[in-house]
Amino acid sequence: MKQLLCVVDFSDSTAKVLEIAGRIASGYKAHLVVLFPYRLIDYAYRGDITALKLRLESEAKEKFQELKKNIPALQNVSCEFQPEIGFIFDRITSNLKKNKTEMIIIGQQQTVTINDLKGVSLQNLISGSKLPFVIVPEVKSPEAVLE
Repeated sequence: MKQLLCVVDFSDSTAKVLEIAGRIASGYKAHLVVLFPYRLIDYAYRGDITALKLRLESEAKEKFQELKKNIPALQNVSCEFQPEIGFIFDRITSNLKKNKTEMIIIGQQQTVTINDLKGVSLQNLISGSKLPFVIVPEVKSPEAVLE
């Protein structure tokens, strides 16, 4: 079965990114892997790192399940959610090495984050992967999410 990789960040645009990814996966009859890369360093937390990781991943899974319920395009698509610690570029690259992925769907704001990393650019990622990328434009207001 074909596999598509959808990268999310739970910004206002995430529902739109998932909607587009669901439509594409449905059209290709593909399995959709939803990747949520996150950084532990982004959280000013002084305590047990393992507990923080478990809490963040649990919260992310709940957010994803809630979004999934409200996105019709995901209802009949084979789909899995993968929260992973690390930079977006590294997590995408790692996923591509482990899995035979046919396409990457990502939000516009996340492409800016990739370009912010020193020495790494979206162009490098696209060229190196030799895969089609779908970049979903940023949503300006919550009302426009599923239009």
